[in-house]
Amino acid sequence: MTNLSPPAEAILGIVTANGTGTSFVEIEQALSAAGFDPAGELGIEHPECANLFIWAGVNAMFTAALNELLGAHLVHYRPTSVLVYLADGKLLQMPPAVRPPKNGYREPHWVPAVINLGPVPTGGVE
Repeated sequence: MTNLSPPAEAILGIVTANGTGTSFVEIEQALSAAGFDPAGELGIEHPECANLFIWAGVNAMFTAALNELLGAHLVHYRPTSVLVYLADGKLLQMPPAVRPPKNGYREPHWVPAVINLGPVPTGGVE
């Protein structure tokens, strides 16, 4: 098994407990419960589309822990409905992406996503 940092362990714990579809709101709550403050000024931008954000308002610890899990192929992103975040009580203050342009957006847009266990499936999003 991979040696993970404590914040990465906390994220993996909530994703494993949920089984599928863990929102970033749930991840923030799990990190807070484990004694880590996830709040910050950073965003998680889609690697292939400028100004397309997966989540925002987090710090370097949060992004490092998530990148640790993604790099180890223990989790992957999956697009979801804005309703998931509405139900969790937190939305990003940017318009949701509908059809991302080939060269990216001029202004920040949000692609709601959840975290699932395992490596990226064929045709999936990372």
